[in-house]
Amino acid sequence: TGKEELYKTMTDASVLAEGCHRGVRNSYEQLLEEVKSLANVAQVINQTAENVSDMKIHVGDGVNEIILNIENSARLQMKDFNTTMNKMFGDVALTILESQNGGLINLSTNIKQELSQFMKQIGNTSMNQGTSRDLQEQTDIIESRSEQIIGLIGKLEENFNKQQE
Repeated sequence: TGKEELYKTMTDASVLAEGCHRGVRNSYEQLLEEVKSLANVAQVINQTAENVSDMKIHVGDGVNEIILNIENSARLQMKDFNTTMNKMFGDVALTILESQNGGLINLSTNIKQELSQFMKQIGNTSMNQGTSRDLQEQTDIIESRSEQIIGLIGKLEENFNKQQE
């Protein structure tokens, strides 16, 4: 009859509406969870950006400190070299003057000894200068790598800023 059909149609519509309502509610809950996840991702990205900026500052400071230490070390080595050379020449001159009163053999023996020590000192100094050159090369390599790291950090910041827009 008509009433039964109407009742059946109403029941079917009610079941459909209830299913639709459940689907909307489930979709809303999923969407809400995804929004929360995205908020967490945004927070992680922001924290990462802050950490990258801090790291960039620390790397720059470290590079500057390394350069300063190497420059100071080179200055000290050159000062020591100059002092040693002046002392060696002074010692040679003093030995020559003192030896004028002695025989020619004593003079030549002393000169040989002083020159031998002098040559050893020059050899040691040359090795120190080689070390200074090695330190400078290492400094140049560190500076180059630091510039590359700073460049990469800059790119990360650009990408991060683009993603925030």
